[in-house]
Amino acid sequence: MASVRMTIELKEQITEAYRRQCQTAYNAEHDVDKTINTVTSKILDKAGPQFQQLVKTAEDFGKQMIDHDARYKKHYSQSTYGYTYTGGSINALGNAAENCVPIRKAYQLWMVCNPARPITENLTTLADWRVGYESKWSEQWEDPSENFVEGDMAYLHDFGDEPIYMPFVTSGEETNYQAKEDYAPQINLAVVISDPEMCKVLQEIPKAKKKASDMVEKFKQFIEPITTLKKFLDEFPGGKGLVPDDKLQAMAAPAKKRATTSTVKADDLLTPDLKQEFNEVMLESTLLGDNK
Repeated sequence: MASVRMTIELKEQITEAYRRQCQTAYNAEHDVDKTINTVTSKILDKAGPQFQQLVKTAEDFGKQMIDHDARYKKHYSQSTYGYTYTGGSINALGNAAENCVPIRKAYQLWMVCNPARPITENLTTLADWRVGYESKWSEQWEDPSENFVEGDMAYLHDFGDEPIYMPFVTSGEETNYQAKEDYAPQINLAVVISDPEMCKVLQEIPKAKKKASDMVEKFKQFIEPITTLKKFLDEFPGGKGLVPDDKLQAMAAPAKKRATTSTVKADDLLTPDLKQEFNEVMLESTLLGDNK
């Protein structure tokens, strides 16, 4: 078994995988994922078959572009080293099929939850929304956006490694660089959640994030002094799923034998003439010593 050192990069990779695992566990505990699935399903249902056809067309286009790229990728200009065929532009995107799809999957879902809003607003969209805040520059109070309703709370759900196609992309920020407060969300586009039951579940998102954050901090303290991957897995056997596959494979490989450094003897460095000269000097030194 080869020794794999726990580098800073490897520790960060393992810690990030642990964070995602904690978040998933807490989301499942509070039925957050179930509610998010309901929200996204209703949005996709409302988008109708036209959007599903658009997704299929886009994915087919991506596959065809990959085939086109494979067929003509050797056609380039020797003078400019620039590709001169239709698919050349996709090379900068890594040649992955998904990168060739003209529409992108959503990795996040921003929501504004408030059961005090009319139920008719549930699952509609809200643009250019923000909370009120105290300016860190003027120290004056800045009023919230006109579409802010008392009781509004912004929630962010991260799809993680399982992004989905949505008919629109929500976006926002949890902090405002102009705000004195650490938490002053502002949103470009969000989905309104006014259904009381949905709001009750989604209110657990920040709590789940806080719990996951606390667990990650403890995990960082645990992993910090560990120097090898074997030691980590000995201390935390359940952590195998957090380790990148290439590191597990590297650890499973047979250990390389260390090259032994041969001891260099004086006889290996001396020519016959030098040996004779040294012997004569040593003999003379001995005789002189005896004379004393």
